[in-house]
Amino acid sequence: MMEERFSSVLVALPPSPVLFVVEAHQQQPLLGGSVVAYLSPVISPEQPAGTDRVDRIADSRGVPPPFFHQVYADGTPPPPWEIERVQSGVREAHARGWFSSTVLDVGCGTGCNAIFLAEAGLEVLGTDLVPRAIKAARARVLEAVVAARVRFEVANACDMRSVVEDGLASSVLDCGFCHVLSDADRPTYVAELLRCTQRGASIVFLNFSEHELRGGPRRMSIADFASMLGSAFQLTDSIPSAYESTAHAGGASAWLLRFIR
Repeated sequence: MMEERFSSVLVALPPSPVLFVVEAHQQQPLLGGSVVAYLSPVISPEQPAGTDRVDRIADSRGVPPPFFHQVYADGTPPPPWEIERVQSGVREAHARGWFSSTVLDVGCGTGCNAIFLAEAGLEVLGTDLVPRAIKAARARVLEAVVAARVRFEVANACDMRSVVEDGLASSVLDCGFCHVLSDADRPTYVAELLRCTQRGASIVFLNFSEHELRGGPRRMSIADFASMLGSAFQLTDSIPSAYESTAHAGGASAWLLRFIR
C-alpha cells in the first residue's frame, strides 16, 4: 500500500510483540510490512495518537536487528542516515587528530565515513551487521580508488572475532551505532571494544544527544556514555555536534566525543 499524508505509522517486527513508530520523511510504499524511515519503540501501545514526538524515542530495548536488514533491502529508498557523504562530525574529529591507523568503523553502513578516513591516508576496517550494506560499501570503495587501505566485513558489533583480531584498532569510530543498542547489549559491546583495541586507543562517538526532541533512536547524554564504557575508558573531549540525516532537517542534535582507553 502507499503511505497517506500522516507523520507516522505503527508496525510490528515479528517475532517481537513490541510496537514501533516509523517517522515518515517522504511519501513511499510500505512493502510487505518493511519500514523505510527511522524506527523507535512506542513507550505505550495505548498512548493517544496526539502524544508528543519526544515520547517516540527508542528506549532501553534498543532497535531490533531485523529493522536494519529491512531498510537495506533491494528496492527500498536509502535509510535516513545514508546521506552519501561523510558526516561533518567525523570530518571534524579527523581534523582534530582523533584517528590513527588502524581505524575500526563499527556499524559502517555503506562506507562513506570509512572511505573518507582511508582517503585521508588511514588504514580502516568497516564492519556492519547487514550484508547488503557491506556489499554497497565494497562497491563504493572501488569507485574511490582506496581499496588498498580499507576493507569491509559483515560482523555483529557485539562479536567481531571472525574479522577483527585482538588489539587490532588504535582508534574506533562509532557513528550512529551505540544509540541503537539495548541495555542488555551494551556490556557485550564494551567488552568487544576492549578486545579489539590497543591501550591508548581513541574511541570516537557521534550519536544522538539528549537535546534532540524529534523521533528516532534513543538519546545519550555524556553521563550515559561514561556509564556504558566504565572505568576502562576516559573522556578527553566533548563537543556539541549534529548527526546529519534526511529525516532531521539541519541534523539531529548529537555529541561528538572522544574517549581514550
